[in-house]
Amino acid sequence: MRPWRLESLGLADLDAVVTLEAESFRQPWSRALVASELRLGEAYALGAYAARDPGSPVFVAGYILLRLMVDALHVQRLAVVPAWRRQGLARQLLERALAARPPEAALATLEVRSGNLAALALYRAAGFDVAGRRPRYYPDTGEDALILSKPL
Repeated sequence: MRPWRLESLGLADLDAVVTLEAESFRQPWSRALVASELRLGEAYALGAYAARDPGSPVFVAGYILLRLMVDALHVQRLAVVPAWRRQGLARQLLERALAARPPEAALATLEVRSGNLAALALYRAAGFDVAGRRPRYYPDTGEDALILSKPL
C-alpha cells in the first residue's frame, strides 16, 4: 500500500478538492460551497483530512469532510482520485476522521446513493448499518439515499 500522508485539509487545497469533486460526484459541490466548508473546518477544527503523496505534498489523492451536528459526526464528502480507488485510501481517511472525532460525537452518520455499491461496501466494512432511507433524494436520477449510522 502506498505511504500516504493523512493530514488536515485547508483552503490552500481548494483547487484540488474542487477538481476531485467534479471527478467524483454526479452533483459536485460548487467552488463557493467547498470554500465555505474548508473555512468552517479551519475555524472549528471539524474533520477535513487530505491524503497526500509524500513525494508531491500539494497533490490531494483523496479527502473527507465531516461536520459535527449536535452529537453526531456527519460524513459530508469522501472522495478519492479515480486512479487510486480500491486501494484502501478511502478506508484510511474514514478511519482517521472517526478516530479524531470530538468527544461529544456519539454517532457517525452519512447518506449514500442506494446504487453506489462500492461506497456501501466500504461503509459496511467500517461498521455502518442502514438506519433509514430518503426516497428520491438525488434529483439528478431520482435515486434513493440510504442513511447509514455507526455508534462511536
